[in-house]
Amino acid sequence: MPLTVNSESDITLDKDFNTKMLKFYRKVNQKEGLVGLYYTTTNISKSVNTLFAYYLDLLKDKKNKPVIN
Repeated sequence: MPLTVNSESDITLDKDFNTKMLKFYRKVNQKEGLVGLYYTTTNISKSVNTLFAYYLDLLKDKKNKPVIN
């Protein structure tokens, strides 16, 4: 499972899975950029902020940027 959240709002994230999926995405959509992500609740916890920070760092990484010719 790429992401699980338990009842205490602890998040377990499979970073290898996410990196692999981003690489697959880049192979098919070389010029497309990822806009971001969304969260469907009004309860923003510390663990959710950590998750957003992870994805923000992942998208800021130069090796994950789209190819622009």
